[in-house]
Amino acid sequence: MFDALPIVRQKKTNFGRHCDVAPMIDLSRHIMANIGQTIAVTLALKVIVLVTTTVGGPWPKLARRFA
Repeated sequence: MFDALPIVRQKKTNFGRHCDVAPMIDLSRHIMANIGQTIAVTLALKVIVLVTTTVGGPWPKLARRFA
């Protein structure tokens, strides 16, 4: 029964190749920049919501209406 299953062979990767290191470093720098931008946008949106809530924007009015 188990002889009918296909044999899956793992592709061998050459992690020791030094020619692939520079593109991997470049890719990791771009990814880290993207993560930093995402964190900055998220924090900015949180600050906007916090300020509009404390100043008396639409959030307290909606909370009073549905509470």
